[in-house]
Amino acid sequence: QQDGDPDPHRPRAGGLAMLVLPSVVTLAALGLTTAVALSLQETRIRDATAERVQEVATSLAALSEVRQTVASVSDAGTPEDLADASDLAPATAALQPIAELVARAAGVYYVVVTDDEGVRITHPLMSERGVQVSTTNASVLAGTPFLGTETGPSGPSLRAKVPVVDGDRVVGMVAVGVLESDIAAEREQALGALLPWAVGALIVATLASSALTAAVERRFRRLDELALVQGLDEF
Repeated sequence: QQDGDPDPHRPRAGGLAMLVLPSVVTLAALGLTTAVALSLQETRIRDATAERVQEVATSLAALSEVRQTVASVSDAGTPEDLADASDLAPATAALQPIAELVARAAGVYYVVVTDDEGVRITHPLMSERGVQVSTTNASVLAGTPFLGTETGPSGPSLRAKVPVVDGDRVVGMVAVGVLESDIAAEREQALGALLPWAVGALIVATLASSALTAAVERRFRRLDELALVQGLDEF
């Protein structure tokens, strides 16, 4: 090599970088796209679930049969002497079938109706009826709805709680929840649906990257050959 001549290894090094770069860019773009899609899907699932439990709880709390039935047992207990399952049995007999029907139709895990002390009138588990809820929200029984995640007998759930109002007084509340485990399962199902798309996109991107890489490699080989011929001509 003569002084001032271009480095013969430089084109080869540049060619190597150009060969690797398309694959790196492809994988990074695909990874970012997949992550964004998953995040949007998770947000959509949680928002849709929150909207569903809130709508179900609000509609049920406004139902005249629910309001009248809950009001009929509002005097069955006091904060010092809570009502039990036998005290609330007539209300349970009237509302449990409605709660189960609504839960199935709306695709929620549970529909719970309580009296004004938070004692359950309805619950999917018979053993929990006549028992005060462990996450009673005083604000709900004071008239303010609640939406959030709490942990109850069935585990963590995204739930909505809406006061049941008879006239100008709160006589109980309706709580509607979906288990966080069910939300996670729906998220995993969405991920399973997204994976074939991601794999397909990766295959297409890899083929395109390979074609581009081959074209770039041929280009640099021609440049190397041209540089070699020019070098020989100088002798």
